[in-house]
Amino acid sequence: MWHDGFAMSSPDPFSTIATFLLMVGIFGGGAYLIARSIAGDRLHIGPRHHRVQNHLDDNDPKVILDRRFANGEITVEQYKEALDLLGYGNFDAHSTGGQ
Repeated sequence: MWHDGFAMSSPDPFSTIATFLLMVGIFGGGAYLIARSIAGDRLHIGPRHHRVQNHLDDNDPKVILDRRFANGEITVEQYKEALDLLGYGNFDAHSTGGQ
């Protein structure tokens, strides 16, 4: 009845392959989690995605002007004049109204 530790004379090939894949998944997943916890954010598998950080320079005159306009500290006319003085061109050149 028992031949070399198996209940049948030959083991089922499907169960052998399934068991092997399960063990590879368990050990591989465990190794990945351990490596990830040790390496932290330095462990990258696959292509790196570059994150674009949107940091505006607080010393840039255009940024200061845009913020003042957005906060309502200056009028539209003052904004247009300041853009022209700073060399960013005439604001009316981009407008589509009245043409």
